[in-house]
Amino acid sequence: MKESDFIVRGITNDLLARATPIAKDLDLYNTGRNRLPDSIAYTESAVADLVLADYLKATYNPNTNFDMVFTSTSGMQVRVDNKTQILKAQPQPRLYYEGDVLAYNVYQTADVYAFSTVNMNYRVCTLVGWLTHKDFMTKSTLIPAGSTRPNGIVFRKPSYVIGYKDVNPMQTLKSLSEEG
Repeated sequence: MKESDFIVRGITNDLLARATPIAKDLDLYNTGRNRLPDSIAYTESAVADLVLADYLKATYNPNTNFDMVFTSTSGMQVRVDNKTQILKAQPQPRLYYEGDVLAYNVYQTADVYAFSTVNMNYRVCTLVGWLTHKDFMTKSTLIPAGSTRPNGIVFRKPSYVIGYKDVNPMQTLKSLSEEG
């Protein structure tokens, strides 16, 4: 995996308009952190989910235990849970950044975890990479609640963490087969 494998998409006004009803349906639009500079509420995760669903040509399912389903080139139906990290300073992630999944979420019915970032200041969404649920559980590290990241952010709940350098390039997700 290298940073040039990241898929970068601009966040357009059309995409923001599509994200609005999703955010409202999920009751995420009023959480305070989900604000654009123009004070219109949007959810970064809904934006990232839509970018990924468009990329995979997936059926978006925001009200299930996973975010979307797509058919891989091998014909396999793949359930994807997209985990989104919000960036403030950098327009795009770096390989040393980490993605995380709350410990209670690892019991979901998703086949794959996808990792993405959104930076509303730069209006950029980056599709970072993916891992099967099995590979994620093998390669990730459980971080206890109360632990502090090097950047000062405290984990409020136990989470499994993986470095972006350890995930598969997003381009390879479309060809996922039963063997993984």
